[in-house]
Amino acid sequence: MLSRSFTAFTLAATMVAAGSYLNAQSSTSPGSSSTPQTSGSQTSGSQSSGSQASNDSARMMVQQMMEANAAEIQLGQLAATHASSPQVKTYAQTMVTDHTQNQQQLQMVAQQLGIQSQTAAMPNAEHKAIAQRLSGLQGADFDREYMKAMVTAHQQAERDLRPFAEQGLSGGQGRPSSSAASGSNTAVTQYASMTLSKVQQHLKEAEDLQKNVSK
Repeated sequence: MLSRSFTAFTLAATMVAAGSYLNAQSSTSPGSSSTPQTSGSQTSGSQSSGSQASNDSARMMVQQMMEANAAEIQLGQLAATHASSPQVKTYAQTMVTDHTQNQQQLQMVAQQLGIQSQTAAMPNAEHKAIAQRLSGLQGADFDREYMKAMVTAHQQAERDLRPFAEQGLSGGQGRPSSSAASGSNTAVTQYASMTLSKVQQHLKEAEDLQKNVSK
């Protein structure tokens, strides 16, 4: 009888222990409702960070292009009185005309991005240094240095514009999700696509003229 009672007790204790183990396993399973679900908030935060970075890059590019336009206009006007080559003078006048029109178009994009165009549309310190150096030259010396500056400036503009122009051609991947930010981003890519071809044309003409005035 004692043996039977001991056996029954042992069996009951084993069943209780097994039940406790199963309950513990259930409470820590991967599918348990107590596990926090954070993937949605993490994705939202990642998208927000990407949108901000895209907007910052767009603002920087627009700022740089406004400064470059102002410099091109200033140097083109300087060439009217300092250049000796008729071809260089014609090119310089084209720069004044084209970059004045481009600046007007860019001011609308800047407004969408919240950039103060009146303060942004000024040559930066590097541009001012170039203008000061060129203002001390005349004739053939001016022609050579002016065309050299034009090649360098349009190479830089091409590098600045290309990523945004390519983004527009690829369907605007990575655009900000909010409607306001998306609208400004679309305006930037459209501007970059439109301007890039003109910059490349200016660059080709500058490279050809640089070869001629360097002979």
